[in-house]
Amino acid sequence: MKCELQGAIPATNHFAEAVVTVVPRDWAREATANGPSTPQLLNEQHLAAVRGRGVAVLALGCFIAEARKKRRRQRRSAGMVVHSVMTSAEVSAPQTYYELLGVPPSAGKSEIKHAYHLKMKACHPDICGEQGVDMAKLLNEAYALLQVPETRSAYDLTLPSQNESHSQVEAEDDEYDLNPFWQFKPMTKEDRGMVAPTWKNRPRSRSNYNKVAEEDRGENWEDQKFVYVNPFNCIACRNCLDVSPKTFGWDNFTGRAKVFNQWGESEEYISCSVQSCPVDCIHWVGREELQALEYVTARAVYDDGGQLPCPMSNRNGFHAGGTLLDPFEMAKDFMRKLNNDRQRAREKIKKATGQVSRVRLRIQEVFRKLPPAVRQLAWPRWRALNA
Repeated sequence: MKCELQGAIPATNHFAEAVVTVVPRDWAREATANGPSTPQLLNEQHLAAVRGRGVAVLALGCFIAEARKKRRRQRRSAGMVVHSVMTSAEVSAPQTYYELLGVPPSAGKSEIKHAYHLKMKACHPDICGEQGVDMAKLLNEAYALLQVPETRSAYDLTLPSQNESHSQVEAEDDEYDLNPFWQFKPMTKEDRGMVAPTWKNRPRSRSNYNKVAEEDRGENWEDQKFVYVNPFNCIACRNCLDVSPKTFGWDNFTGRAKVFNQWGESEEYISCSVQSCPVDCIHWVGREELQALEYVTARAVYDDGGQLPCPMSNRNGFHAGGTLLDPFEMAKDFMRKLNNDRQRAREKIKKATGQVSRVRLRIQEVFRKLPPAVRQLAWPRWRALNA
């Protein structure tokens, strides 16, 4: 059926095309021959007015959205948008050298240089006076450290990874937080084997440790223990899922049992699940060991493409399937390497800046000395610290 355009309304801007009404050609000829009545004309005029207002509203909304995006790009290019992770409490000052310069950790040398010049223009001693001397020194220190790839990579090792809080790092006596409960964020693509797992400084399972009722607690809860399933020994009997379905689940990528929710049930039920395993592949471990075990296991499973060895074949003396690995030995090697890397990073940072830790506190102290007008001009994201 052939159609033609009728009642077209011109476009008001580049965000919207003309609004058209598509009607059959025969209907259009009949309406032209007979002539529209007055009510029809009124209805058509009202419809055209409504369409015109709709186009205007659409164009206005698109214009506002584009203006906001342009403003954000301008602020980001000027180093005014700080890419940081906020803690539970309100952060009131830059926490790292990256936040001090107003650039993301992935920024290149040119972006860091541009942000450095912008900040220095605002707090240079010639402009800000003696109150800007310490901040100028700190900016020079940050710029010099981040411009050298070796010292920058060493400094990055002392920072929290993505989605981690700043309170977990930069303390000589505590490399990261080892609380029995942590912030959980799903890693769906990593769990499905679509991307390689990354170290997050926290377990990959969820924790309900602080939600366990008092009558459901026991010795393992007091010792802050958690459960881990060794997938290389699991025979997929599903006994643990039957006893504690809120704690254990089924991993479709490996075809083995897995802990998705720590302390989903009482300690009595979880202990029964551990005892019900016929091959003793469920273990009670601490948080530090748990997060290392879950990471090295996910990494090994990803490297093998989810093809784990047959545990029953290995128990009977012959090998079938993927590589049989010991996750506990892999976790020990990983933690040993991680601690050595952190120690070397602290030594490099100490050599470059004269200090190993407490960079965050030094930044806050210098930031507090700046006049409020300078803080508002160069760091509008951060409010003034209370003296």
